[in-house]
Amino acid sequence: MDDDLAALDRRICDCRACPRLVAWREEVARVKRAAFADWEYWGRPVPGFGP
Repeated sequence: MDDDLAALDRRICDCRACPRLVAWREEVARVKRAAFADWEYWGRPVPGFGP
C-alpha cells in the first residue's frame, strides 16, 4: 500500500497535464510576492497528506 501511495504522490508531483496550471505554479514559485520574498516556495503540486 505504501508503495502505491508513493507512486501516486510521484505522479501528482510530476504531472504536467494542464499547461496553464503548470505555467502558473512555476511562475508563482519564480516571481515571489514581496511579503514572502525570503521564503522558499515549493512550486510543485502538493500530494496527499496521508490516509
